[in-house]
Amino acid sequence: MAVPHQAHLFTIDISNLYTNINTTLGLQVISTIFKKHPDKDRPDQEILQLLVLCINNNDFLFNNKFYLQVHGTAMGQRFAPSYAHLYMSEWEREALAKCPLQPIVYLRFLDDIFGIWPHDITHFPQFINILNNHHPSIKITHTIDPHTINFLDTTVFFQVSDDAIDELCNFSDVTWEGPFKVAKGWARRNLGRRLQYETLEYCEIYLTANVVQLSPSSTQAAATSPPPPPASPRPPPPASPRPLPPPRPPPAAIATAVATKTDWNTTTTRQEFTLPPPTFLASRTDSPLPPPPPLSSSLSLSPTEGSDQTEGNQHHRERRGYYNAS
Repeated sequence: MAVPHQAHLFTIDISNLYTNINTTLGLQVISTIFKKHPDKDRPDQEILQLLVLCINNNDFLFNNKFYLQVHGTAMGQRFAPSYAHLYMSEWEREALAKCPLQPIVYLRFLDDIFGIWPHDITHFPQFINILNNHHPSIKITHTIDPHTINFLDTTVFFQVSDDAIDELCNFSDVTWEGPFKVAKGWARRNLGRRLQYETLEYCEIYLTANVVQLSPSSTQAAATSPPPPPASPRPPPPASPRPLPPPRPPPAAIATAVATKTDWNTTTTRQEFTLPPPTFLASRTDSPLPPPPPLSSSLSLSPTEGSDQTEGNQHHRERRGYYNAS
């Protein structure tokens, strides 16, 4: 959005909004909004009756005396923010309609208003007087500045300066409790990963933005040049000197189960296994594997032949398992 050079930032605050809302006007505003935005599933009359009951029965105890609030609404009730917001929406609609000069930006959060005044600064007091005199119970205070202003715990400014950056960007120190080499490695690893991702992103943007296109002269030359001659057909590949191997037969069945039902309660199952021989055994027909040694019922541990019988070496061999089973 373009902002004129003579524009000013301003804020407006409503003084004691909740306690200064006129009850009669507030109920009329709610009824008018219900008529402008009808909803068949909304009980309008019941809501208005409950609103009257809540507003007219705000009693409290102070200094051993009971008081009844007859103007405005209590700040602690749940409906109070919505009630005040709807009332202010009708108030600002009627008040801004009276102003011959209006701001280019007008934002409101409950009783806090922010705006940008693009006109001459001498006309701004007239704008404030119209808003301040629209209703006798609603009084406002304002602040205006050509560069910087505070709104809802936020500093809004036109131009970026070193002072503003120093005030708004407060970089606190990070305490690292581990060893320095761990912090150094962590920083190097994350820095490399970040540079890698940004490099890929920049390369993608560069390739997308710099698509090679043909110039008009080259396009005209390509249009006037004769078409290229047709390509000669490729010769068929030479016949293979070796015959191709026969197709691989399908794998044999692993198991075949035959179930015979004798009656409703018992089932007899017979399995016939036709396992194919392993491929590594079928290819080693010239050197069959030796049969496994027979298992004996008794096992005894004896040191291997030629081993040292010293206590240290024997302890070492016991740990390493240098024994024969006999």
